[in-house]
Amino acid sequence: MMTKDQRVKSGSCPKGVRAPIQLWVVAAVLAQVQAASEPLVVPNGSFELPSTPFVSLVINGWQRTPKPAWYVEDGGFQWNQLTGIFVNTAAGAADHLESLDGRQAAWLFAVPEAGLFQQILNAPGTSPAVYESGRSYRITFDAVGGGGNMLEGVTLQAGFIRWDAGSNRVWVASTVVTNSPALFDPRTYLRTFSLTTPLLAPEDPAVGTVIGVQVVSTVSAAAQGGYWDVDHVRVEALTPTQPELTHVLEAGQLRLGWRSETGVRYRVRRSGDLRGWTVVGEPVLGTGEAVSVRVPVGAGVDEFFSLTTETVE
Repeated sequence: MMTKDQRVKSGSCPKGVRAPIQLWVVAAVLAQVQAASEPLVVPNGSFELPSTPFVSLVINGWQRTPKPAWYVEDGGFQWNQLTGIFVNTAAGAADHLESLDGRQAAWLFAVPEAGLFQQILNAPGTSPAVYESGRSYRITFDAVGGGGNMLEGVTLQAGFIRWDAGSNRVWVASTVVTNSPALFDPRTYLRTFSLTTPLLAPEDPAVGTVIGVQVVSTVSAAAQGGYWDVDHVRVEALTPTQPELTHVLEAGQLRLGWRSETGVRYRVRRSGDLRGWTVVGEPVLGTGEAVSVRVPVGAGVDEFFSLTTETVE
């Protein structure tokens, strides 16, 4: 899908070429790809508040998912004990978390529907941010499973939510983390996970609603048990950028250039009819500077070149 076309027809005839080379240069950026990012505020995203010398059932900025009707508290954990925050152990301890952001993190028991959620802000102390048409959103968080003899295959769901007219939480986009010994080895190191939503269209039901994030256990009742550690939740609003392609004919080659964005991988493709496309060369990783590729071209033919991009996680 193209968001914008820049078409430049070359009318010059380079030395040694008997017929003019007719080239159409097409700059096409996939609609779901973004480059420019704006950090949004996740209150207490690293679970540092309140400061605790051991554990705390109070988690500033976050709300617990409501206790489901089926959950019985008699003789077991209270619902509010299934989530909380804790301080990291001392460096050198067998259970010290090496990759923690700050001193504290959250725990979340692998019990169905146990979780945390909150609203996202544009800036500290401001009103909640809302989903905007023409933008997409990325959530990144750190997590490790396997605690408390958690079974392999236990899942954790995290991502973006909105609230409907009845104040119900509705997923906008989410990702699932699945516990496995191979993924969380060693268990003292949190892995980083990320999810980027598609670009929001004007008719998307999320547009204009408050941005929310949620982390929730999606384990089955038969496999419940154990706990997750979660830390460093961050959110970005992403805006698509359109690189402006330049082209120069040099000794039978077309040099395509553009201003690149850091963290974006670019692929050049060519077509003779705008229907079938062929990838040209290897992908180019953006550096934040101008980059270019050279493409051999023939004489007396019309060719189209597209630049597509994808984010690098």
